[in-house]
Amino acid sequence: LFLDGVGGLPKDALDVAIHPWSVEVRIRGLGAHNQVFAIAKLHKAIDPGQSLWKVRKNEIKLKLRKAKQGLWMSLHYDQRQAEREKKTLDPDTEQSPDAALMSLMRDAYEDGDDQMKQTISKAWSKAREQATSKDGSPGGMAGMPGMAGMGDMMAGMQ
Repeated sequence: LFLDGVGGLPKDALDVAIHPWSVEVRIRGLGAHNQVFAIAKLHKAIDPGQSLWKVRKNEIKLKLRKAKQGLWMSLHYDQRQAEREKKTLDPDTEQSPDAALMSLMRDAYEDGDDQMKQTISKAWSKAREQATSKDGSPGGMAGMPGMAGMGDMMAGMQ
Protein backbone atom coordinates (compact mmCIF):
# COMPACT_ATOMS: atom_id res chain seq x y z
CA LEU A 1 0.00 0.00 0.00
CA PHE A 2 1.61 3.26 -1.09
CA LEU A 3 0.80 6.13 1.28
CA ASP A 4 2.99 9.23 1.52
CA GLY A 5 4.40 9.66 5.02
CA VAL A 6 3.02 6.46 6.54
CA GLY A 7 6.47 5.54 7.89
CA GLY A 8 6.49 8.69 10.06
CA LEU A 9 3.42 7.69 12.05
CA PRO A 10 3.71 6.25 15.57
CA LYS A 11 3.33 2.46 15.76
CA ASP A 12 0.04 2.71 17.64
CA ALA A 13 -1.49 4.56 14.65
CA LEU A 14 -1.40 1.33 12.62
CA ASP A 15 -3.56 -1.75 13.12
CA VAL A 16 -2.98 -4.72 10.82
CA ALA A 17 -5.26 -7.73 11.17
CA ILE A 18 -4.42 -10.79 9.09
CA HIS A 19 -6.93 -13.62 9.33
CA PRO A 20 -7.20 -16.88 7.34
CA TRP A 21 -9.80 -15.41 4.94
CA SER A 22 -9.40 -11.63 5.31
CA VAL A 23 -6.96 -8.74 5.72
CA GLU A 24 -7.54 -5.31 7.21
CA VAL A 25 -5.15 -2.37 7.63
CA ARG A 26 -6.29 0.66 9.66
CA ILE A 27 -4.23 3.86 9.68
CA ARG A 28 -5.13 6.68 12.05
CA GLY A 29 -4.04 10.28 11.62
CA LEU A 30 -2.34 10.20 8.24
CA GLY A 31 -2.72 13.72 6.85
CA ALA A 32 -5.58 14.40 9.30
CA HIS A 33 -7.47 11.42 7.87
CA ASN A 34 -8.03 7.84 8.83
CA GLN A 35 -7.47 5.21 6.16
CA VAL A 36 -8.77 1.63 5.89
CA PHE A 37 -7.67 -1.03 3.45
CA ALA A 38 -9.66 -4.24 3.73
CA ILE A 39 -10.30 -7.41 1.80
CA ALA A 40 -13.31 -8.97 3.49
CA LYS A 41 -12.90 -12.33 1.78
CA LEU A 42 -9.75 -13.52 0.06
CA HIS A 43 -9.77 -15.83 -2.96
CA LYS A 44 -8.52 -18.71 -0.80
CA ALA A 45 -7.20 -19.16 2.74
CA ILE A 46 -3.89 -17.75 3.88
CA ASP A 47 -1.64 -18.68 6.81
CA PRO A 48 -1.70 -15.71 9.23
CA GLY A 49 1.24 -17.09 11.21
CA GLN A 50 3.47 -17.09 8.13
CA SER A 51 2.20 -13.76 6.75
CA LEU A 52 4.14 -10.54 7.40
CA TRP A 53 3.77 -6.77 7.20
CA LYS A 54 6.37 -4.01 7.30
CA VAL A 55 6.16 -0.23 7.33
CA ARG A 56 8.48 1.75 5.07
CA LYS A 57 8.79 5.50 4.56
CA ASN A 58 5.89 5.75 2.10
CA GLU A 59 4.36 2.28 2.07
CA ILE A 60 3.10 -0.68 4.01
CA LYS A 61 4.20 -4.03 2.58
CA LEU A 62 1.99 -7.04 3.10
CA LYS A 63 3.29 -10.54 2.39
CA LEU A 64 0.45 -13.02 2.62
CA ARG A 65 1.41 -16.71 2.67
CA LYS A 66 -1.06 -19.07 1.01
CA ALA A 67 -2.39 -21.88 3.21
CA LYS A 68 -2.16 -24.22 0.20
CA GLN A 69 0.05 -23.68 -2.80
CA GLY A 70 -1.70 -22.98 -6.08
CA LEU A 71 -2.56 -20.35 -8.64
CA TRP A 72 -4.90 -17.55 -7.59
CA MET A 73 -6.64 -15.75 -10.45
CA SER A 74 -7.52 -12.89 -8.11
CA LEU A 75 -6.78 -11.71 -4.58
CA HIS A 76 -10.48 -11.22 -3.93
CA TYR A 77 -12.97 -14.06 -3.58
CA ASP A 78 -15.14 -14.60 -6.66
CA GLN A 79 -18.11 -16.98 -6.24
CA ARG A 80 -18.36 -17.79 -9.95
CA GLN A 81 -14.64 -18.54 -10.23
CA ALA A 82 -14.77 -20.72 -7.11
CA GLU A 83 -17.66 -22.74 -8.59
CA ARG A 84 -15.76 -23.22 -11.87
CA GLU A 85 -12.65 -24.36 -10.01
CA LYS A 86 -14.69 -26.78 -7.93
CA LYS A 87 -16.23 -28.31 -11.06
CA THR A 88 -12.81 -28.62 -12.68
CA LEU A 89 -10.95 -29.98 -9.67
CA ASP A 90 -13.60 -32.07 -7.88
CA PRO A 91 -13.30 -35.75 -8.88
CA ASP A 92 -16.84 -36.39 -7.60
CA THR A 93 -18.24 -34.29 -10.45
CA GLU A 94 -16.98 -36.56 -13.21
CA GLN A 95 -18.99 -36.05 -16.37
CA SER A 96 -19.19 -37.88 -19.61
CA PRO A 97 -17.43 -36.07 -22.48
CA ASP A 98 -20.82 -35.09 -23.94
CA ALA A 99 -22.02 -33.66 -20.61
CA ALA A 100 -18.71 -31.82 -20.17
CA LEU A 101 -19.06 -30.27 -23.65
CA MET A 102 -22.66 -29.27 -22.90
CA SER A 103 -21.53 -27.70 -19.63
CA LEU A 104 -18.72 -25.85 -21.39
CA MET A 105 -21.11 -24.52 -24.05
CA ARG A 106 -23.64 -23.49 -21.40
CA ASP A 107 -20.96 -21.65 -19.38
CA ALA A 108 -19.58 -19.94 -22.49
CA TYR A 109 -23.07 -18.81 -23.46
CA GLU A 110 -24.05 -17.62 -19.97
CA ASP A 111 -20.77 -15.82 -19.30
CA GLY A 112 -20.23 -14.50 -22.81
CA ASP A 113 -20.95 -11.07 -24.17
CA ASP A 114 -23.59 -10.41 -26.83
CA GLN A 115 -21.21 -11.25 -29.67
CA MET A 116 -20.34 -14.62 -28.07
CA LYS A 117 -24.02 -15.45 -27.58
CA GLN A 118 -24.77 -14.53 -31.18
CA THR A 119 -21.89 -16.69 -32.47
CA ILE A 120 -23.00 -19.70 -30.41
CA SER A 121 -26.62 -19.23 -31.52
CA LYS A 122 -25.60 -19.10 -35.20
CA ALA A 123 -23.48 -22.23 -34.87
CA TRP A 124 -26.34 -24.04 -33.10
CA SER A 125 -28.85 -22.95 -35.76
CA LYS A 126 -26.58 -24.04 -38.61
CA ALA A 127 -25.89 -27.41 -36.97
CA ARG A 128 -29.60 -27.93 -36.33
CA GLU A 129 -30.43 -27.18 -39.98
CA GLN A 130 -27.76 -29.63 -41.14
CA ALA A 131 -28.99 -32.32 -38.74
CA THR A 132 -32.57 -31.90 -39.92
CA SER A 133 -31.63 -31.97 -43.59
CA LYS A 134 -29.40 -35.07 -43.28
CA ASP A 135 -31.56 -37.46 -41.29
CA GLY A 136 -34.95 -35.74 -41.27
CA SER A 137 -35.18 -35.58 -37.48
CA PRO A 138 -34.97 -32.30 -35.57
CA GLY A 139 -32.53 -31.40 -32.78
CA GLY A 140 -28.97 -32.14 -31.87
CA MET A 141 -25.81 -31.31 -33.73
CA ALA A 142 -25.07 -33.29 -36.86
CA GLY A 143 -22.36 -35.89 -36.52
CA MET A 144 -22.09 -35.44 -32.75
CA PRO A 145 -23.67 -38.33 -30.88
CA GLY A 146 -25.20 -37.49 -27.55
CA MET A 147 -25.76 -33.84 -28.43
CA ALA A 148 -29.48 -34.17 -29.02
CA GLY A 149 -30.20 -32.04 -25.94
CA MET A 150 -28.21 -29.13 -27.34
CA GLY A 151 -31.22 -27.86 -29.25
CA ASP A 152 -33.36 -27.76 -26.12
CA MET A 153 -30.62 -26.07 -24.11
CA MET A 154 -30.01 -23.36 -26.72
CA ALA A 155 -33.72 -22.74 -27.21
CA GLY A 156 -34.06 -22.06 -23.48
CA MET A 157 -31.24 -19.51 -23.55
CA GLN A 158 -32.64 -17.31 -26.29
